[in-house]
Amino acid sequence: MNSTRFEDQKYQSTLPCKPWYDDGNIILQTEGGTAFRVHQSTLTESSIALDGMIKELDSTKAPLFNGCPILYLQESSLLVRDVIEACYSRSLSPRLKPPTFDVVAVMLHLGKKYGYDT
Repeated sequence: MNSTRFEDQKYQSTLPCKPWYDDGNIILQTEGGTAFRVHQSTLTESSIALDGMIKELDSTKAPLFNGCPILYLQESSLLVRDVIEACYSRSLSPRLKPPTFDVVAVMLHLGKKYGYDT
């Protein structure tokens, strides 16, 4: 697989943003071009819809950045970041502490669209 496909004009708007895990294996890019490098397994354990979207990616045709396929989401960077943080906090400490109000609000807002398992 060639990771230089990212250098096409269409993909030059990707802006790395935290969370950005160097050992991540997928890039989530938002409507504004902000990108998050995360772990597929963390996302797929928490979201049925993200799991399906990731499975549908054609790894031979998907644009790549640093060897990782790019999944485009029609959401703002703030909402996507909140979803990512909720997925990671859930995988690191399930049920140990209650979620913040902001996390609950985001999950309610995006829960149907991305099939977040509450």
